[in-house]
Formats: sequence, structure tokens, C-alpha cells
Amino acid sequence: MNKTRFTKSIVLIVMLAISLVVVVACSTKPMDKKEHTSLDWKIPNDIKTPKVINTKTLQKAFDEFSWESFIALNWPANKNGTPDKKKIIGQKDAKTVWEHWLHTTDIFLPDGGMPVAWGGTINTADYCTNSPKTLDKIKSLGRGEKISDFLVLATEPMDTGPLIDLNGQYVQYEINLNKNMYDYIKDNELYNVEGQQQFAAENNVVNFDSGTNATADFPGKVGAIVVKAAWKVLGKNDDPSRFHTVNALIWSNPAEKGDGSCRVENVGLVGFHIAHKTESAPQWAWSTFEQVDNAPETSELPCDDTYNFHNCSCSDCPVNKMAEQPWNPDKSGQTPTQVTRVVPITKETREMNAYYQAQLRQVNPDTPWQYYMLISTQWPTKPGDPVSFQNPDPKGSPAPMVLSNTTLETFTQGVVPQIGTSCTDCHFSATNSEGQWTDFTYTLGMASKKTKKGEQ
Repeated sequence: MNKTRFTKSIVLIVMLAISLVVVVACSTKPMDKKEHTSLDWKIPNDIKTPKVINTKTLQKAFDEFSWESFIALNWPANKNGTPDKKKIIGQKDAKTVWEHWLHTTDIFLPDGGMPVAWGGTINTADYCTNSPKTLDKIKSLGRGEKISDFLVLATEPMDTGPLIDLNGQYVQYEINLNKNMYDYIKDNELYNVEGQQQFAAENNVVNFDSGTNATADFPGKVGAIVVKAAWKVLGKNDDPSRFHTVNALIWSNPAEKGDGSCRVENVGLVGFHIAHKTESAPQWAWSTFEQVDNAPETSELPCDDTYNFHNCSCSDCPVNKMAEQPWNPDKSGQTPTQVTRVVPITKETREMNAYYQAQLRQVNPDTPWQYYMLISTQWPTKPGDPVSFQNPDPKGSPAPMVLSNTTLETFTQGVVPQIGTSCTDCHFSATNSEGQWTDFTYTLGMASKKTKKGEQ
């Protein structure tokens, strides 16, 4: 090869290399899922048991379980509610897996009738005093987006009083159940009072499925899961890019002093509980997440940042105090709730949050999911059958001893273990209409008696 041909060959190779770099740099193809080994669409069945067993290693295992659950539940979903395996969380804010699960209102109907079929939804006209035609006119909020197919019902977390944001708007709540739990309730007719009476008369005990990891002889399964979400109506002072958002139909519940009307609002996710019954946590694993801007920790005061539920310029505002009655969710401009976090987030949890948030930013530096954080996970240090007389502590001696979410237990935060400051302690007291223990869920208490059409 002569010198000229050799030089031309080198130039050609260099040009091809540059072209390849440009193509890769300019490619719009989503990042390879393998680059994000911590981000997976599979809901974990149970914790990964650490090699060394102690309180610290188990807490880390349960916290990892919580983050993996949060990511899988908030994975982009197909139209049928299954995770879209061709996508990855964070690429685009999309309707998530858990948002396809049935709401408690879809399961515990006012007439005690058969729950909505899985994947269906209730007739909003049964709840909204405004006509369906009126609602149809506002389904598109100027952006061609159809409203979410759920009702956001409650305005009072734990019936303790409303949480009011800095815009004077009530926070809205919903509870959704996975199909495992839905099937158990439907198959045992626990969706109405009469069914619960028959269940108790036959000496049955409510016992939802536990999630179990795969073994050589068993493929593993996801157990019963309850999700409780808190949503903030977004106003002009809010940055929607920092929230997972949906267009939601909000019912002004007459039972909560509302006028029975419905309206459509753009809302942002601010609080997220995951309760999952697993083999290692028969008292359930209680995971709780928040949007990072909710409130400062009490130890961080005075503050100068911008929060969803704390006004740093009001140093003398009463903290974590519910609004004076009468409460009215339909009245705008009400006095905001001044919230602080009573129990600090631990150093270890902060480090884990930073790790997963970085993973999400790697997918998309603008993803709203980077603005969510785990507060902690409560789990049983002495697991065992909660209804067995052989278990000296049916609550499982939970750790940490206290756990609260500023949007879901705003007014019951504290440092002393008791109902309201401990998920396990609170839910151990849950019963149905017959006073029968309901395996750590209050949802069965929402059942109504069977009624015929036209009856009150």
C-alpha cells in the first residue's frame, strides 16, 4: 500500500468513527434497560433475605423492597393495566400500573352489590349531582387529555380532619387494591354486610394471601397489596414538572360536608402508602413515600425553602394543627395547614433515596419521579401468625416503632408508639361490620348492606 492510499484509509476510518459517535449521540432510542439494573417492572414478592441477619440489615432489605415496589407500581402501564415492558419508568410521565387497580368505591358499592369487574369502573352518575353531560364537556382540559378513570373521594386522612395546602385547597385521597386482594374479597363475598356475616358464622378468619419468593419447587407470587395515595390540586404557584400528575375527577362527598358535585382537576401525587402482606411480613410491610417538597423537618426550622404544606415566612403559625370547623371542601382560600415532619428521615434512608433518584435521573433528567423519597418501611421483627395464641406479640414487634407520612398522618405524628404513629398498631385494630378482625385492613369496614333498586 502506498503512502497516499494509507493516508486516505486512515482518514476514512476516522470519519466513520466520528459518524458513529454522532449517530449514537443523536439517537432518540430509549436507554437500554440493562443500564438501570435497579429499575424493574416486576413487583417484588418479598424481601431479599440478607446474608447477615440483624435489625440494620433487615431494615435495609425492607427499604430496598419498598423502593423496588414503588418503581414497579409506578411503571408505565398498557391499556389493560399490565406493565409496559417496552418502556421504563421515567422516560415519560404516564398512567401507572396501580392506577389501573380498582378503587375501594368500585368494590364496596352503596347497594352492597357485586363489585365492578376487574378493569372496569363505576358509573360516575351514581355519585355526581351534576349531569353526565356536564362532565363530558369538561373531560378535555384543553390538551386533549381524557380524565383519569377513578374518583378521588376522601378529603380527610384517617377521619382526623382535612389537610389544606398553601393554595387553600383540600388534599384528596384514594385507596386501591390489587387483583389478589380483590379476588379474595369477591370470592368470599366480603363486599357486603350479609356476606361478612355469613363468613363469620362459618368460623372463617380473614386471611389474605402472602407474597412469597420463588423456590426450586414454587414460582413465587405477589401477595395482597393496598395502595393509598394523597393528591394535591395543582395551582399557579406549583411546578407540575416536580409531580406525577393526572387529571382526576373529584367528588365532593356529602358524608364529608361536600355538596355532592364532581369536578375535574389536575392533581399531583404528594403521598403514597404501600401495604404488602408477605411471607416474611405476615403483619404486612408498610412502605411510605412522599414528594420531596412537602414539608421541612421540625429540626430544620426556621426555613426559607418553598414547600407544599409549610409557609416558611410564618414562624408563628401553629404546626400540625387541623383547621377549625366547620370544614368545607368546596370553599376556596381556606387557611393552609402548617406542616412539619416530626420524626427525621434517617441517614441510611437518605442515602438510599439518593441512589434511586440518581437511577431515575439517568433515564430522564426531567422525570418527576426523581422528586419522590422513601420515608421508611415498617416491618415485623418477630413475624408469625398474628391470630395464633403461640405468638406472644401478634403485632410482630414492628420496627421502626413509629412511622408517619406528613400527608396521610399529618395530625397523628409523634415519637411515642401508638395508634396513629404506627402503621401496624393502627391496622391491627381493623375490623369489619361484624367486629371481626380483618387482617390489618380497614377496607372491609366500607361494606354496605344489600339493597334493592329504589330502596334507601
